[in-house]
Amino acid sequence: MNMNSNKKTGRIAGALLLFIFISGVTTFQFLQGTILSSKDFVIATSENENQLILSTILGLFSGVASIIVAVIFLPIFKNIILPSLFYMSLFVCLTWWR
Repeated sequence: MNMNSNKKTGRIAGALLLFIFISGVTTFQFLQGTILSSKDFVIATSENENQLILSTILGLFSGVASIIVAVIFLPIFKNIILPSLFYMSLFVCLTWWR
C-alpha cells in the first residue's frame, strides 16, 4: 500500500469512528436517557416509541460502521496482530491456569 492509500483509509476509518462515537452518545444520552431514567419505565416507553425506534436504527448503523472499521483496519494491522496473537493467548492460558 502506498502512502496516499493509507491516508485515505485512515480518513475513512476516522470518520466512521467519529460517527460511532457520536451515534453512541446520541443514542444513550438523548434518545434513551429520558426513558431509562424515568420512574415509570413502561409509560415512558410507550410515550416515546419514536425515540426508541430511532435509537434502534442508529444503533444498527453504528454496528455496521463498527464492522466496516474492522474490515478496513484488517489489512493494515494483520502483520502486527497475527504474530502477537500467540503470545496473547499464551498469557490468557497461563493466567487462567493459575
